[in-house]
Amino acid sequence: MKRLLFIVNPISGGRDKGKFVEYVKYAFDSPDYEYEMKFTEGVHHGYELANSAKDSGDYDMLVAVGGDGSINDVVNAIVGSEIELGIVPMGSGNGLARHMDIPMDYHKSVEIILNGKVNKIDTFSITSEQCKKPILATSLVGVGFDAHVAKKFAESTVRGFQTYAKIVVEDYVSYNPQTYKIFADNVKITTQALFIAVANSDRFGYNAVIAPDASISDGIIDVSIVKKIPLYSILHFAYQLFTRSILNSEYVDCVKAKEIKILDNVDEWVNVDGEPYKLGKDLSIIVNPNSLKVIR
Repeated sequence: MKRLLFIVNPISGGRDKGKFVEYVKYAFDSPDYEYEMKFTEGVHHGYELANSAKDSGDYDMLVAVGGDGSINDVVNAIVGSEIELGIVPMGSGNGLARHMDIPMDYHKSVEIILNGKVNKIDTFSITSEQCKKPILATSLVGVGFDAHVAKKFAESTVRGFQTYAKIVVEDYVSYNPQTYKIFADNVKITTQALFIAVANSDRFGYNAVIAPDASISDGIIDVSIVKKIPLYSILHFAYQLFTRSILNSEYVDCVKAKEIKILDNVDEWVNVDGEPYKLGKDLSIIVNPNSLKVIR
């Protein structure tokens, strides 16, 4: 018998979870499964629930029901363990789920949990001078404008693409690019950038692809360095984002490495899988190959 714990973010994506709860009762009405369902009550409460579940030894799989931030909380608790991660994407962007072709329809994503296979994927560890204990990421780590938008989005009481787009439009013109020092393995790069996306999966949420060559199981970090795009080129840049052709842009440079250091992140905020963290000016990011078991 397989033992599962569903960790549900009740406000993720602005979507009601009532019908999902009822469907789980139907789908897992079998002697082959035993499940519980717990709801988060605040920021990073999902981590506390997942960590307690791991320590109890009572579960074979934890299922994150929400967005990339909800997944991240569970991952930070179970990475490196034998516990499997299931994903029901019910957040706003759902970047990791989209990369792994996990359906947005919860009926179909639950079907994957029932019948999918276990795959091992990479994670990233992020540390800094003020954050010695690593924070893990499964999808994307962003600094600069990306982190700025993530912070404002987290502070908003209204979720969804419209809110995200509104923040981008309102703040883009006034946001000043920063000069960063980047160490990609032993290569030093000094560059001015609007934002830097450190990618495990290939995309932001909403199917905007920022690192088309990224793989979640190759042991490599893909880094997209994005310059500030002139307003007259914004629509073309957006087209490239949504057509997997961003590497053709004159405003994007990409590097690959197993270890990344980003120095002089002046505003100190970092976007970790859609959630903002204030981690300081200097960051170290390393890849942890095959460190997470995921059903897909």
